[in-house]
Amino acid sequence: LITVIVLIAVSFVRVEPTDMGLAYDTIGRYLDESKLYEGGVHTLGPGWTIIKYPKTEETIKLGAINGSNASEKEGWDKSPLVARSKDGLELHFAISFTYKLKSTLGDVLNLFSDYGMDIDQQGNEDYQPLYKNVYRRVARNVVRDIASDFLAFSFFSNRTAIQAAMDSRLRQVFSPLYCGVNNFNLVNIELPARFSETIDKTEMARQAVSRAASEKEVARIAAETVRLESKNMAQVSYLRALAAADAYKSEVNGSITAMVARLDAEQIGFKAVQTSMKFNNSEVLAYAWIRAVESYDKSPKIVSTDKPANLVFPEGT
Repeated sequence: LITVIVLIAVSFVRVEPTDMGLAYDTIGRYLDESKLYEGGVHTLGPGWTIIKYPKTEETIKLGAINGSNASEKEGWDKSPLVARSKDGLELHFAISFTYKLKSTLGDVLNLFSDYGMDIDQQGNEDYQPLYKNVYRRVARNVVRDIASDFLAFSFFSNRTAIQAAMDSRLRQVFSPLYCGVNNFNLVNIELPARFSETIDKTEMARQAVSRAASEKEVARIAAETVRLESKNMAQVSYLRALAAADAYKSEVNGSITAMVARLDAEQIGFKAVQTSMKFNNSEVLAYAWIRAVESYDKSPKIVSTDKPANLVFPEGT
C-alpha cells in the first residue's frame, strides 16, 4: 500500500503558470514529443519529469558598469564587452535587452534538441542552461559586428542610429534561435580618455560654429526686414503721390468741365437775349461786358477786357 501511495505521489508533476515544458522519462531516457505542457498539475507516471522553460521575458545584461562588483549586484555580466570601431578605436559597451522563448511545441523541441538541458540542475538557481550562454555570446558578437561598421566619432554624434542597427541585427539573428528580442538598450559607451577629450573640444568648436551661423542668419533676417520695410515705405510714398496726382487731375478736369458748361450756358443765354432784344453783335458784346462787370461783388471793380467802343456812359459815371 505504501508503495502504491509513493508511486501515485511521484506520478504528479507541477508546472508553474510562468513555465512550459516537455515530458521526459528519466528511467527509459525517452522524450515525449507529442505535447507541450503548460501551467498546472500533470499526471505522467513514475520516473517522468518536466524539462521546464520560462514563458516570461528574460533579461540579458552585458558589459561591466562602474566596476565588476556593482555589475554583479545589478545582474550584469561582469565580463567586459569590448569592440573596435571601423577606424580601429577600442570601445567598451554595456547593453541590455529582453528575450522571450517561442512557445510552440516545434520551437521548444528544437531548442532542447540543439542545446539540451541538465535535468538534475533545473532547481539550482546558479545553473545557466546552455541556450542562455549561447544567447549572451551571440549578443556580444552582434555588438562587435555592428560597432565595426561605424567610425569612432559616430558613437558620440550618432548613438541613436547605432542602437537602432544593433537592435535590428539582434532581432534578425535571434529569430532562428527560437526566441524574440525586445527592449534593446545601448546603456553605455566608453571611449578612450584622450579621444573623449578630443571629441569634447570638437563639439565645443562645432557649437561655436553653429552659434556663429545662427547669429549670421539673425543678422541677415534683420537686414532683410529693414530692406523690406524701406521698400514698403517707398511704395507707400509712391502710392500716396499717385493718389494726390489723380485727385488733382480730377479736380482740374472738373473745373474745366464746369467752365465749359458755364460758357456754353452763357453762349445760349446771350443768343436768347440777342434774339429777344434784337441786338446786333456789337450790342450783344456790350451787354456781355456789362454783365461781367456786374458779376464782381467787391470794389473797386476791375475788368481786364476793354470796354466796347459802342458803349457810352453818361458823364460823371
